[in-house]
Amino acid sequence: MNKAVLITHKVFPLDSGDALYNWGIIEHFSTVVDLCVYTLIEKEGYKYKDSSIKYYSDYNSRNYYSSKMYLDLVECISKNKIKLILVSHHLMYLYHRKLRKKFPEATIIYISHNVEYLNDKERYNCALRKKAWNEKIIYFPYSQIRVFRSWLIEKELLTKSNAYLSISKTDAEIHKKLYKSIAKCYYLKPLIKFPNTCRSKDRRLFKKKIMILGSMSWYPNVNGVVWFCKNVMNVLASEGYMLYIIGSNPDPAILQCKEELRDNIIITGRVEKVDEYFNICDISIIPLFEGTGAKIKLLESMCRGILTVSTSYAAKDYDISNEIGIADSGEEFLNQIHKLENDLNYRLSIYNGISQYCENYFCLSEDISKLLVNESK
Repeated sequence: MNKAVLITHKVFPLDSGDALYNWGIIEHFSTVVDLCVYTLIEKEGYKYKDSSIKYYSDYNSRNYYSSKMYLDLVECISKNKIKLILVSHHLMYLYHRKLRKKFPEATIIYISHNVEYLNDKERYNCALRKKAWNEKIIYFPYSQIRVFRSWLIEKELLTKSNAYLSISKTDAEIHKKLYKSIAKCYYLKPLIKFPNTCRSKDRRLFKKKIMILGSMSWYPNVNGVVWFCKNVMNVLASEGYMLYIIGSNPDPAILQCKEELRDNIIITGRVEKVDEYFNICDISIIPLFEGTGAKIKLLESMCRGILTVSTSYAAKDYDISNEIGIADSGEEFLNQIHKLENDLNYRLSIYNGISQYCENYFCLSEDISKLLVNESK
């Protein structure tokens, strides 16, 4: 196989959508090219023992740049005459810029995880809304500069790459509207494989336990959890349901939901292993109505073998028919949850649908395989 390099900001630990997406890329791209991976790492203890992955902890936390990693990349690309450079995530824009100038004949492919400009814009707007009026006077111009900077970086990555891979078909359409003359786009679905941790579960039992998993400081998750608690969980609580909110750094708005439904909500914070919660819960809830990128937690729920109810927005990038319950209003969520509780045949059919979907999902598309092989020659 021909060699290629992959540059990214995070592979381990596998505790975020970015890391999970990158690991799926590494596993599947390594089947068609000899992949050398260069990644930043927060702590030395996070290293995964794999000779093809090189880790760098000595980087500037403001721009995610490590001069040692860059020099090692230059040496690797020059020594092995590598012609294909893969840059995963917009935080790696300085490597993209410098390597593009250093190796003008190489093919550089950018791998997009989100519409970063829109995510940053909403993130700063959320922060602005929470500030006092006198703080807003100072914060507003700062936030606008940061958002414009994000737009410029994303534009550079999309227009000055030879091609780019998008995690979401919807994101690709948004990119076309935001930026002119962008590189040719290929759809690269999330390919991280999660173990089925619910095989031993008695599917005939229903314990009225549901869960929401994700980073509980990310604004789409925060807004989704708060909406679910106000529009769905307030009804389910009266029926004896228990909601587990699992994820790091829960936002104050989520903590307030716990105060209002004290006996029916458990907030775990960050957990090392989520297997326990997939086993004790009946349903995984994906209450997302905003945010770009593919919703990897939906894929994780299906792979792990748990019944799943999701908004159509969260499911839009997956070719799903009847493998999960789809709900976009409080009433629809309640109907789906009650149907899974009361209709055993429906419940068993969903379990079977999930299993078949996951068996057929994990494969690298033919057009991306050809792209990698041809551009690495």
